[in-house]
Amino acid sequence: LSKRDKSLLSFRSFAEVFRKKVLRSLESRESGVLALFYLQDLSPFFKPLGIVKSQEILREVSSTLQSATHEEELFFQLNVRSIYLFSPSETVESIANRLEGLYFPSKHMI
Repeated sequence: LSKRDKSLLSFRSFAEVFRKKVLRSLESRESGVLALFYLQDLSPFFKPLGIVKSQEILREVSSTLQSATHEEELFFQLNVRSIYLFSPSETVESIANRLEGLYFPSKHMI
């Protein structure tokens, strides 16, 4: 399989799992909010830091976001730059208010 075909298969399997979990969480609710966090390309910072420190930064961002989620929310990380959060029974305004103040410490970039 080509790299493109592998990526499509990976996305299809991710999409199927994601869809099933979202539908299951909506069984007892009417709606929810799906948020995509697409991280900025930080590669200009990674070159001077190296691979290990760069991976630590990405893990910190992911864990900070995940720590702000509620128990009933679905948190999926498709790749290092794409993170999906599904919040059942929430509104766009409530999610925006809750997540707008997130602070991503990055001691590695200092």
